[in-house]
Amino acid sequence: KTTDVFFAGQPALTSSVLVKGRGQLELLKARGVRVDIADGPLPLPDFLQRCSAAWLVWSPSGFGWECFRHYEAAVSGSVPVMNMPTIERFRPLEQGKHCFLYPLEGDGLADTVIEALKDKARLEVMAKAAREHVLKYHTHAALCQHIIEVALEDRTQP
Repeated sequence: KTTDVFFAGQPALTSSVLVKGRGQLELLKARGVRVDIADGPLPLPDFLQRCSAAWLVWSPSGFGWECFRHYEAAVSGSVPVMNMPTIERFRPLEQGKHCFLYPLEGDGLADTVIEALKDKARLEVMAKAAREHVLKYHTHAALCQHIIEVALEDRTQP
């Protein structure tokens, strides 16, 4: 791994979560954390390579909470760092097992990253578990199968 945290997102900051988080990434840089921030949109192969090079990928909510970046980071062998969800999720990445969830209050992102980087062996285990979870539940085929199963459920049962 060549970086500690990677982020690629909207060039124009679109939410308070992004604005505050970018400030915390700058704070992390000042504390010696190796932070890689893309200057603009990246072609998918470049994005996945930069995810792969990082221990952690910051994956904040934007216009919605659920996004592909969470899963792309995991499939690339990195551990996603996401703000606390505000929605019910399908087969979610689990805190401390597949990802890190941070509070928006205070320096939640910076504190979570600093703590996570203390145990690289744990990050390797989490990255592997996250990748396996995404490949099992969040591929196009797996999601289509889930939709079919839900659509065919017997809705007459209480």
